[in-house]
Amino acid sequence: GDTATTKITGCTAIVGNGNGGAVYVQQSTFNFKNGTLSGNEAWRYGGAININETAILTLEGNCKIQGNKAGAGGGISQEAGGCEIEIDNDGVLIEGNEAIYQQANKDKLESVKTACGQGGGILIEKGTFKMSKGIIRDNYASHNGGGVSCYVSRIVADVTAEITGGEISRNSAGISGGGIDLYASNSKVANGVDVKLTGGILHSNSAKNGGGIYVGAGSGNTILNHTEFRLNTALERGGAVNLHAS
Repeated sequence: GDTATTKITGCTAIVGNGNGGAVYVQQSTFNFKNGTLSGNEAWRYGGAININETAILTLEGNCKIQGNKAGAGGGISQEAGGCEIEIDNDGVLIEGNEAIYQQANKDKLESVKTACGQGGGILIEKGTFKMSKGIIRDNYASHNGGGVSCYVSRIVADVTAEITGGEISRNSAGISGGGIDLYASNSKVANGVDVKLTGGILHSNSAKNGGGIYVGAGSGNTILNHTEFRLNTALERGGAVNLHAS
């Protein structure tokens, strides 16, 4: 029922593919409601949750993803086509997660080295992300996308993100996109990253470039409308938005 709660803490994914510190979802639907995933770790994708191969993740109720760590996607990661992540409740909190390139695991991370340090809160590498409510805050990425990274590394791949509400705040990235980072690493990528922001607020995020949002190469169509940017900062370019290449 609505009052039931689930708590998973202190788990680590280190064997096998090292994905999904607490939860790994493949070709399935996972509705996570009224629970907490905290203090979990994966040396590759998804400190708390990793979804793969047409999986669907919905975050509902009073749902908290806090203090998790991974090489890519500190809180949540999505790494294969046909996957969907949706946040549609004010009670959802994605907070204090970290995506950090772990030098000690250099050999293990070789297969995902281009995505390492991407997406402190959430990494979307191939699929769809929708956010209409909830909060993504105080997350950190050593490279790009402190709050959310929409990142394409494969030649035939695409990412679609639609943000109509909610809050992305106080996130930070070592290189680009303190709040949100949009980027395709391969110049031959077929589709790229399409993002539409038609609501919500991005505030107090920080990065070297693009404190609020960084729009990089292969980013496809980026639409910004009725979205509030406030107190975002960049050390070099674009406190609110950095449009680098498309």
